[in-house]
Amino acid sequence: MTIDFRARLLALDEELRARRARVDAHLRPVAEPVLADAEDQFLQRQSDDVIQALALRLAVEIDEVAGALRRLDDGVYGRCERCARAIGQARLVALPAASRCADCARLP
Repeated sequence: MTIDFRARLLALDEELRARRARVDAHLRPVAEPVLADAEDQFLQRQSDDVIQALALRLAVEIDEVAGALRRLDDGVYGRCERCARAIGQARLVALPAASRCADCARLP
């Protein structure tokens, strides 16, 4: 079975960017007034923290996909960046942006 990893990565990139746009739409502008009630302020800050964490995680995932696309262009996609062994196809199907084999991914 031949898998078109470029198409999968491009689709994943599109999906991640769309999710990032939706998350960005929920980021509260810094100039927006803070609620007066202390409990509401606490909840608002918690919500802001969660949204910012989601935005950061999505940015990391977008970068990982971009790296995988570069590796594809360079002809090294599917090779572990640490040990240079082949990354198993099952791992690449599950994590198309994987840059390490399962053994190396377990290492610090």
